[in-house]
Amino acid sequence: IAPGAAEGWKRLFAGISRRAGLPLELLDYPAPAPLFDLWARQDMAAVFMCGLPYSQSQLRPDVMVAPVPSPAGFDGKPRYWTAFVVRADSPYAELSDTVGQRLALTMHDSQSGYVAPLRHLMPFAGSTPLFSEVIAPRITPVGAITAVTEGLAEVAPVDGYAFNLLERFRPELTSQVRVIAQTDARPIPLLVASPPRQQQLAAAFLTAHE
Repeated sequence: IAPGAAEGWKRLFAGISRRAGLPLELLDYPAPAPLFDLWARQDMAAVFMCGLPYSQSQLRPDVMVAPVPSPAGFDGKPRYWTAFVVRADSPYAELSDTVGQRLALTMHDSQSGYVAPLRHLMPFAGSTPLFSEVIAPRITPVGAITAVTEGLAEVAPVDGYAFNLLERFRPELTSQVRVIAQTDARPIPLLVASPPRQQQLAAAFLTAHE
């Protein structure tokens, strides 16, 4: 998402490692590194996994914990949604206003960047294409937002939790767009581990907010 967010996660994981008494190797895994290769590893201790590929995986990893974001709207629950963003200076006030324009998507196996927004758009569907062009794959939420800010697309769906993090760590980017719609809330991506599950690691995560 942003260097500041990455440093925050590293501090959290290092603290969890110390509290649990389990050494963890902290890996940088920036896009476009393939996430399915990461999720197939047999040495995962705390790896974020989208709920869509988790539900479809044949050999599911163990669920460790799920984050509960603090901003308003999450209501103290491990959930998130997809926000549809347009340029801050665009004339579009509602999602229906963007029909016939260009849409930017992240990856076809993303719940927040692909499946959830397409499901949300189904009521608008008719005999003609909803959008004149689909700009994909933009891979990450930042890629989707920059497609809008750079004029490649008029609207883009963005992971709501990622957007909150970007508002905190990259306000110069999020100030260039505004949210005009959002999908229903869904379970937030999980932190998963390769079997066997490390009970002391999960216990350390459950007290992280303290």
